[in-house]
Parts: sequence; C-alpha cells; structure tokens
Amino acid sequence: MEKLKMHFITSDREYREGEVFVYEQKFTVKDVKKAVFTATALGVYEAEINGIKIGKQMFAPGYSYYPRRVLYQTHEVSALLREGENTLRVYLGQGWYCGRFLCENKTQIYGEKPAVSWILNIEDAGGVRDIVSGEQTDELESPYEYAGEYDGEIYFADGRNQVIGHPVSFKNELDFALEPTLTEVTLQEEMEVKEAKQTGSVTILDFGQNFAGIVEIDPSFFTNETITIRHGEILNADGSLYTANLRKAKAAIVYHAGAEKKKYRPRFTYMGFRYMELSGADYRPGMIKAYALHTDMKLSLIHISEPTRRTPISYAVFCLKKKKQTKTKKQKHSDSRMEYRRQMFQRE
Repeated sequence: MEKLKMHFITSDREYREGEVFVYEQKFTVKDVKKAVFTATALGVYEAEINGIKIGKQMFAPGYSYYPRRVLYQTHEVSALLREGENTLRVYLGQGWYCGRFLCENKTQIYGEKPAVSWILNIEDAGGVRDIVSGEQTDELESPYEYAGEYDGEIYFADGRNQVIGHPVSFKNELDFALEPTLTEVTLQEEMEVKEAKQTGSVTILDFGQNFAGIVEIDPSFFTNETITIRHGEILNADGSLYTANLRKAKAAIVYHAGAEKKKYRPRFTYMGFRYMELSGADYRPGMIKAYALHTDMKLSLIHISEPTRRTPISYAVFCLKKKKQTKTKKQKHSDSRMEYRRQMFQRE
C-alpha cells in the first residue's frame, strides 16, 4: 500500500501539545457496489463515515518504531455509505509519534507534528475511483481542547463544525515500510458500577476491579454542565481518590456538555483504574459507563488424556506440580516489586 505515502496531510500551524486536527471530505455515490477505506497515520487517527466509526480498532494505526515501520488498516465500508452525499471525517491526534510520552514527559519524539493519509476506493454507477486525503478536504474547528495519553481529554460537545481552513501536504521524508495491522486493541466488555458513594462534593464510582479501559458519557443526562472524571486504582484511607502514583499524569476526562447527543468515548487515551471520581454533576445510574480495552483473547483448554506407557501418570502429576511452584515464585517476585514501588512512592 505504498500509494498511501503520496497522500499524507497535516495542518499548517505551530505545534501545540495535545492538539487534535479534524478533517472532513464530502462526496457523492450512486448504486455502490464496493467501497474500501485504507488509512494510516503518524500519530493516532479515528475515521467516521456519516458519523459511524470505521472499524473497531482503538488508537489506530497502533504503535510502531516509526523510522522503520508504520502500520495501516483496510476496511470494507459499503454498508456505511448512502445514496447521494456522504461525509468522511477523520480525527488526528498526536499519539506516540509527537505527543507527550515516556517517564521524562518528552514530546515530538519521532516528529514535529502528526500526519494522516487515506484512500477511499469506490466502485459505483460512475465506475471506479479513489478519494484521497487532501483532495477537497476541509479542516474543522476541533472539539478537543486537549487530548493525550497521560493527561486524558478535554472535550466540548457543543456540535462545533466550522471550517477553519484546509490541510497541507506533509513534506517529511517517508522512508519507513508500510505494513498491515495484525493485532487490534478494541472495545470489550462493559464494566458495571458496583458501588457509588458520595464523598464531599464528589462521587466515587467503584467498578470492583482494576482494568484498562475508557469511560462512556451519556449526554442525555446533561444540559450544559461541565463534568470532570478522574481515575485511580485505589483509595486513600478517608475514601478519596489516591493519585500519587500517577506523578504528573492527570488521568482525567473533562466533558463540556452541549448540543451533541452522541455518547462520548475518548479516542486518544485510556486509563488503568478501579475507581472514578465524578464532579460537576450528581451521579445517576446510566450516566457513566466503562468498558475494558484489550486485544481479542482466545480461551484455551488443556485436555489430559488417560496415561499411556509413554506418558506415565507420575510424569503428568510432576508437570502440574512444577507449574504450580513456578507460578508461586512469580507471584512472590511480583509482590516484592509492588512493595518496592510502594516504598519508593512514600519516600517521594
């Protein structure tokens, strides 16, 4: 998919950490037979056709060592198109490419600003054609004041879609190899709120276990409130959210409710947490949900048949015992590391 290298676009302004670019194309189709969307980015992108997310992957195209290899995705999107005019919208975040990353909180590690490239190949009544990034593409005012992996997102749900300009061609050297994504991080099971407890002016939501995931906010519960959701793995002795282990990371979602009625989910961050701290609105069941994020995991079962002359029962029992001993050692090692980290945090 080398053709993608010909169509990288970005925005022509100075770098600002946490900025999100929003690009939009409008096009018409008639009697669509086939439509295939292929895209990649130096950064993190999410694409929609007529307001519906393309594919299930989160944080596409995924992390890679950008000087050598960049991943791309291909999706059949015929079902998302409708007769007449259609809208393709692409959100581009900085991600690992040039966002804030590493313990040293560095930015622009691999490049100065993000870039994205896409090709929408359509076969319809008019024949076969490609709609590519940069071709009659508008840049819209971004609903994101900020989006980053460590600090979270600040999002304005006021329905803004004003055209503020047009993207420019990305001029950097593109010496990397393009390869298809093999593993996708996707939205998985919903994690239920086990307990909601009012603590002063905030509400602590307990999901019952630690997990990596994201929040979902239902705008039907709000009018024009601004709510803040902070995330944490444990609580302090007084029941408040413990965040000292996050160091400089804010791990927060700030959501400004408005005209949008589409449920909000972060596009450019995720959190490791058991607890959420909600402020800015009184909690009601259903207004806040959470979903785990991970790659698909296949359930594996081990079947042990009756012992044979070649596999005496004593050998099978030995293997099981050996695995159990090894697991116990790993658990002890993990416990010692956690204790060491706890002591280091206390010293700081």
